[in-house]
Amino acid sequence: MNTENNQIFSNFFLNNSISHALDNGINNHWNNSFIGNYWDNYTGEDLDDNGIGDTPYKFIFGSSVSKDFLPIWRDKDDLEPQISIKFPFSNFLVGKQAPDFEIEIIDQTLNSTWYRLWNGTVLTANHSFNYLIETSINQVIWNQVGNGSVVISFSANDSIGRISYENITIRKEIINPTWDQIPSNQTNEYGTNFNYDLNATDPSGIDSFWINDTDNFQINSNGFLSNLTHLSIGNYWLKVFVNDTIGNLNSCQIELLVQDTTCPKWIRPISNQTIEYGTNFYYDLNATDLSGIESFWVNDTNNFKISIEGVIRNATTLEIGIYWIEVQAFDPYGNYVTQILKMTVYEQEGEEPTTQEINGYSLFFLMLVLSIYISLKLFYIKNKKIKFF
Repeated sequence: MNTENNQIFSNFFLNNSISHALDNGINNHWNNSFIGNYWDNYTGEDLDDNGIGDTPYKFIFGSSVSKDFLPIWRDKDDLEPQISIKFPFSNFLVGKQAPDFEIEIIDQTLNSTWYRLWNGTVLTANHSFNYLIETSINQVIWNQVGNGSVVISFSANDSIGRISYENITIRKEIINPTWDQIPSNQTNEYGTNFNYDLNATDPSGIDSFWINDTDNFQINSNGFLSNLTHLSIGNYWLKVFVNDTIGNLNSCQIELLVQDTTCPKWIRPISNQTIEYGTNFYYDLNATDLSGIESFWVNDTNNFKISIEGVIRNATTLEIGIYWIEVQAFDPYGNYVTQILKMTVYEQEGEEPTTQEINGYSLFFLMLVLSIYISLKLFYIKNKKIKFF
């Protein structure tokens, strides 16, 4: 070969009578960074059983004096299985879910593989697994060891009977997060924002909170619960969840009661009223409430009536005098506001007096009789001749 800058690898050179290769070129390489070529006249050994000859292949003729530094070669099985644990790492934190693992085993005649667990108290039985197929610790085996440090011991043997093992210590944490204060049922006034701060702790740290009713509520990563929409009056059953960084979970259920205990308010102050005798009384009350005004009430239903809109009218002809009127406005939940007002009925001066009937006699007739009586009495006193009984 008289070419330049070539890389030759993964070839099998067999049964060539004189030589396998001739290199008279410049900067040619007979291996890459990982593997070279197979030479059937290689005279070295593979003592570490990695499939690569331990010494370079140097029978490449030519002026370049090239060598294959990573010749493909396997001889007899010289070593026990070589186990390397890639995952999990030392002190890796795991929860209730059995962990995955990744190991590498180098051996020419690998026969079987297994592992067992030890937490200082419980030593599990050997559990066989298929190398390169099974990549998770068996959940039943994992459940046998409790909280704390756990040693995973991976073992392998070859067909000659040589056994090797490799250990890794990880941490198992199966304690659920705990509430700093047990969540309790809540009551919230209608029309106000709902806020509730939930706090939980865990040795591995709190990862997140979430809630079942995401249409009406939201909860942030610190456990602060609040309403997402305007909450109607009624009961809300909320289930709140918290999990730690390795998947351990806790939850609670709380009842939120949204109620209306706020009394209605008068839109404008209620003032005392005065009307002239003989005129109709009309007074429009105005009240407001978040739940709406359901009804109005007046104490004196003999003389007054009040409409559902809050308008007070006289129910009969009002006599001259003073009336003390108590009025109330109710919302649908029994809350009310009350007020007492003074209503005066007066007679305008200069008007003809109103003739009133007293026991069937007119006032004019009575005045006439009284006038005659007084005249006769004066006449008697003057003349002392007429006797009156």
